[in-house]
Amino acid sequence: MKLDTAFLIGAGFSYPAGIPIMRDLVMDFPRILEGEEKRIYQELKELIPDIEEDFELLMELCHDLKDAPITLINRLAQRCFGEKFIDLEQLIKGAKRLDYHLKEYLRKKFRVERNKLKYLYPLAEWLKKTGAIIDIFSLNYDLVIEILCKEFSLSYTDGFLVNWNPCLFKDPKFQVKLYKLHGSFIWYQSELGERIKIPILGYRNNLRYLANDEMVSMMVYPRREKKEPFQELLKMFRERLLTLERLVVIGYSFRDQELRQFVEEGLRKNQSLRLELVSPHSMNLKASFTIPERIDCFQGGVEEWIQIKWGKNKKRADNFAQKDQFFS
Repeated sequence: MKLDTAFLIGAGFSYPAGIPIMRDLVMDFPRILEGEEKRIYQELKELIPDIEEDFELLMELCHDLKDAPITLINRLAQRCFGEKFIDLEQLIKGAKRLDYHLKEYLRKKFRVERNKLKYLYPLAEWLKKTGAIIDIFSLNYDLVIEILCKEFSLSYTDGFLVNWNPCLFKDPKFQVKLYKLHGSFIWYQSELGERIKIPILGYRNNLRYLANDEMVSMMVYPRREKKEPFQELLKMFRERLLTLERLVVIGYSFRDQELRQFVEEGLRKNQSLRLELVSPHSMNLKASFTIPERIDCFQGGVEEWIQIKWGKNKKRADNFAQKDQFFS
């Protein structure tokens, strides 16, 4: 059966598996930098102090700098900072190295150990038992869902076999449809635009594809990325909101304003849609929406929520797909 419920998961979903949240990363990352990368980070921090408290902003800044034409940077720098930049070309080269270092750091931090996924076992067991088909929209780069599906032999797709193929989401043989809206640390794109998935960890050197094309990581946050597959994934999310009866948001605070706008739009256009916010801060989050009357709150973490739904303390788990059986 195809569920009328979908998940939207953020960092709080993976936190019990040992995946750090952004506020932990922002404290740890600068400590491991050395030499040129440390100097570039300090220079960027002087110009934009907010990166010291906002890891996503640092990611976006490095991404923008490494791809920006030097002439554009010169014009912006002269207008905004006067003589502050001395060697802009070196800054951009440094930003490229910092961007690479940052993504390697994230790959290391986001690795998952199977024995830390036990809190998700009740959910996986329920999916295995019922055969329910579910859509999971994820803002996480980690492989928590992928490894869980492998552990329980749940068929899943993230739109890749090797290459990107969005038609896979329509294939009924896949039980778990995983839409990774901000990408994954095992997704790569070649210089010519070829998008592939490489589910192997531990790469240290630059990847090359076929005709020696350089491969770059496909992780974005919180950019309104116009390139594929991100634009198509966002379109799928937006369209799914128009047919859902319930969107369960777990461990996500809607820092991406575009996603918040899509959800608000879904609530306005789809009168059957309700949100369930699973977070210790869900009441505060609810108050920030324009249609709070169709938002339910569970003021706890994902572990507690799953135990109540499907674990030893389960309540009404067999009626998961029925919206009137959710918390209200």
